[in-house]
Amino acid sequence: MCQPLPGSARNFFQLARAARKVAVIDLGFLGDTVHTLPALRALRDFWPRAELQVITAAHVVELLRLCPWIDRARGYPRFPKSPPLWQSLPLLLELRREKFDVTISFAAQDRAAWLTLATGAPLRLGRVPFYPRHPHRQRPPLHWRLCFNHRAESPHRGMSAWRLHLRFLQNAGLAVSAARRFDVTVPADVERRVDRLLGGQRGFMHLSPFTTADRREPQPARLAAFLNQFHRQRPDMPLVISTAPTAREAEKTRRLLALLDFTPWKIFAGELDVAELAAVIARAKLHVGGDSGGIHVAQMMNTPVVCWFHATLTDSAFLPDGPQDRVIFAADGDDGFLDVSLSVLLENLPS
Repeated sequence: MCQPLPGSARNFFQLARAARKVAVIDLGFLGDTVHTLPALRALRDFWPRAELQVITAAHVVELLRLCPWIDRARGYPRFPKSPPLWQSLPLLLELRREKFDVTISFAAQDRAAWLTLATGAPLRLGRVPFYPRHPHRQRPPLHWRLCFNHRAESPHRGMSAWRLHLRFLQNAGLAVSAARRFDVTVPADVERRVDRLLGGQRGFMHLSPFTTADRREPQPARLAAFLNQFHRQRPDMPLVISTAPTAREAEKTRRLLALLDFTPWKIFAGELDVAELAAVIARAKLHVGGDSGGIHVAQMMNTPVVCWFHATLTDSAFLPDGPQDRVIFAADGDDGFLDVSLSVLLENLPS
């Protein structure tokens, strides 16, 4: 186990037990936020009557609608780029007025550190930052020691991201279960909208075909060949495709559809918010996609995953780790895309 640093808070949660108002800061993107949920659930269990607020990236804040046990979710602009800190002054003042008793940051980032300090909470817990060039360095920078008056280590590799967050809490003195508990509930209004969009259909294959870069995706003709072959083998299983609301993915979708021998049953070209995406994936028999947020949402909704990752990421904290999940590792192709084997893709699909 990774031990807390000398002088850091082995007994943080003993000191914080009586807290009535708690802020949690997690400025990661969709996958990061999904993997923070088991740790957030552990904090709710520890403080069943405290007010629990979470500050996360604005473009994924809708995800927290699935967690009715979180009292308030606030969005902080992270995509495509965070603003200068001074432009966040209204939010910083708002956080200060909340008078939090405790602030915990899961993000080992300077921006999260300054937000933690801005809350003014008497007890402020942060992760010790990781120094890739100096992995044995144990003394955080001066501003880090100013922002956090309690610090705990957690591993930065070697286990799933959700386990890393739980380990961080354990190293700060919280007794937590090692079980993965996302504990999400799709709101009734989201269920109704998705029922209308899907006509009540379940048991389809959901595909998130694109990521943020060509080198993380199969070559388009190969992906199309896989989908055509799958459709011939399983014409009874409809295909639902969802993409992000970007010009890049809109153009890539147009090119992919031109290569298909059939028309997918549903295409959601950027019109689903995160909560709706979760409800769609929850109805799927299978989620297929690359190293992007969709695979993490599928894990959260307990939908089996077949996905592709670059061959250098075999120890990634974000690999699907359920017994029903399948990960295909591939090297760079000569054409700038990921060299994913069509036959391996088909072999890894459940019957």
